[in-house]
Amino acid sequence: MNYWQGTRIRLRAVECADAEIFYQWNQDSERARNLGFVWPPSSRASMDTWVQAESLKQMETDQFRWIIESLEEIPVGAIDTHSCNPRNGTFSYGIDIAPEHRRKGYAGEAIRLVLRYYFEELRYQKVTVPVHSYNAA
Repeated sequence: MNYWQGTRIRLRAVECADAEIFYQWNQDSERARNLGFVWPPSSRASMDTWVQAESLKQMETDQFRWIIESLEEIPVGAIDTHSCNPRNGTFSYGIDIAPEHRRKGYAGEAIRLVLRYYFEELRYQKVTVPVHSYNAA
């Protein structure tokens, strides 16, 4: 059994080759708004630099970012954990699924894999997830 794979998706670390997909995802202002903030346009070079740094990150303070990919190895979104407090046993996560891949169960499965890891392996006890009222998805 692969701990990071479900029936529809697998979670994997960010790779340098993901720069183009992140660049494309960042061109969608409505998508950015649902994530919380519309950033000014970024260059491909700055995205390359950011993805390079992300690909080298280790799990620090229990925070991490995964690429969600289909079993056919197509990136469909990303999920990351943040605000991790091991003393209190609390953390948060954010998730984003590309519009063309929504409503296929990918988000739910990715969330279950991350929750299983944080609750069963890292022994966290509570997760909080902010969702904007205007985010229909």
